[in-house]
Amino acid sequence: MMKRTVFLILAMLLVSLLVSNPESADAKPWNKNHRTVKIIRDNYGVPHIYAKDTYGLFYGFGYAIATDRLFEMEMAKRTVLGTVSEVLGADYIDFDKGIRSNYTPAFIRQQYEALSKKQKPIFEGYAAGMNTRIQEVLAKPDTLLPKQFSDYGFLPSL
Repeated sequence: MMKRTVFLILAMLLVSLLVSNPESADAKPWNKNHRTVKIIRDNYGVPHIYAKDTYGLFYGFGYAIATDRLFEMEMAKRTVLGTVSEVLGADYIDFDKGIRSNYTPAFIRQQYEALSKKQKPIFEGYAAGMNTRIQEVLAKPDTLLPKQFSDYGFLPSL
């Protein structure tokens, strides 16, 4: 159980780093016309993702998560990177300092580099899918921006 928890924490750190640096993953565009990735929502709104490879599957997953839970993902990313105080204020400075004293982008990058060739498309696809959705939201904030961002007065970050 401890090993699984550590893996999940490192996975979140890694995705946060990739999402905050879109050039770090070779972002393959989601081409709707070529149907590289297909997301079908059922009657309950649950996304079902179809793709020909691991990268595409996780691209669709990242895109769907960012569509449904962008504010939560932004706050998770900021929590892991120690940048919560930038958007929620000085009450979170000690929290951010604690996070930054335990994890650095270099440490996260080292964990990423240690992944197998088979594992990297999972993180790269997920990050690229999230980045695609974030770019769409930033291009049309009047219609796509989740209300929580307006409530707190900031935009999602790439």
